[in-house]
Amino acid sequence: MRRLSPAVAGALGAGLLAALLPMGTAGADTGDGGTATTRISVGVDGTQSDDTSFNSVISRNGRYIAFVSRATNLVPSDPVPSGLQTYLRDLHEGTLERVTLDGAPADVYDFSASGDRMLFRSSNGLYVRDLPTGLTRRVDLDLGEFTGGSPSGARISGSGRHVVFTQSRPSGVTAAEGSRVYVRDLLDGTTEWVSHPNTATETFYAGNPVISDDGQRIAYTDVRYFPKGPGKGHAHLLDRSTGERQTVDVSQDGSTPERAVSGLSLSADGSLVLFHRSDGSTVTANDQKSTTFLRELSTGTTRPIPFSQPTSYGSLSADGRFVLFMAGVAGPNTGPLPPLFQWDRETGQGRLVTVTKDGGPATGYPGRVAMTGDGGTFVFESLDSDIVPGDTNSTWDVFVRTLPPAS
Repeated sequence: MRRLSPAVAGALGAGLLAALLPMGTAGADTGDGGTATTRISVGVDGTQSDDTSFNSVISRNGRYIAFVSRATNLVPSDPVPSGLQTYLRDLHEGTLERVTLDGAPADVYDFSASGDRMLFRSSNGLYVRDLPTGLTRRVDLDLGEFTGGSPSGARISGSGRHVVFTQSRPSGVTAAEGSRVYVRDLLDGTTEWVSHPNTATETFYAGNPVISDDGQRIAYTDVRYFPKGPGKGHAHLLDRSTGERQTVDVSQDGSTPERAVSGLSLSADGSLVLFHRSDGSTVTANDQKSTTFLRELSTGTTRPIPFSQPTSYGSLSADGRFVLFMAGVAGPNTGPLPPLFQWDRETGQGRLVTVTKDGGPATGYPGRVAMTGDGGTFVFESLDSDIVPGDTNSTWDVFVRTLPPAS
């Protein structure tokens, strides 16, 4: 197992979350001994992968999990070209297959709420595939002067009708925006530019979009970059039904300083926005050392995810009840990865959710789309070898874990 830093390990050992979360809210999910955790990045016959797997995405209903892998032995009947490949595992049918478009590899971004529609990128284009029929349609169309740019960071609405994505400015185009956010209506066959025009002298880049189930609310970041340090700007939310646009990362005192803001997540109804800030700017009167925040749009209030150290890679369940996050900041100079935790907005309780087969803390990254709609199941990637029995391949694997019901 890859070991925790002494500080984190010590805190976990002394009552697990008690040293990290506010008093009275700590809880440790270790009672099942890890039996609810399954390794996903294995072959159709259970063979361990012979190389790294990562970038996992789970459908909201928990049926499908997609992941990227360098492994060559996952589907023996399918000769695998060299390089990265994406695989789709159907947990209901017990199948595993490569995701391709005309033989080219694909990268899965998201699923609709039913899991029937899968959003992916392949050969510099965005596509939606209807899994029951196999019908595949291109998404990044009708982009005007941004045609020819590169699409990225895409998400599909829960209804499966709308796709929101970032499009980079093509070479030779003199538009003021370095990138824009667009939404494609698959029913009407129309594309709309939804990030706001850049009126500043500096170049701003819109990105990190997320979308509500009905496709009407879209949150995104808009930042400018400096010679050193992170890009800074704001997170915004557009209500397409009213045309209203608001800033999400508003301080409690009403001020809106530029922040290093990223990691947006949106509830299914678009009423809650989660964001991460990686600089020292203050958001609330008591940030509780947190770097992940939740904005409730109906009340205009923002609260920190209560933790006694910086958090990262946060994501919000579709129903808005649970937040999954990494208990620490991951980077090239931060040492071993911290574990993952889940915070329950209704009860105010947090629990450790990545555990070894013996109930100890395990480390890892949350998936690109990490949780099912009710927050009860999540995917993550880990280098730890003692999460499940028989893990001896000494490489990154993808795991899925179903949690006991929240108390």
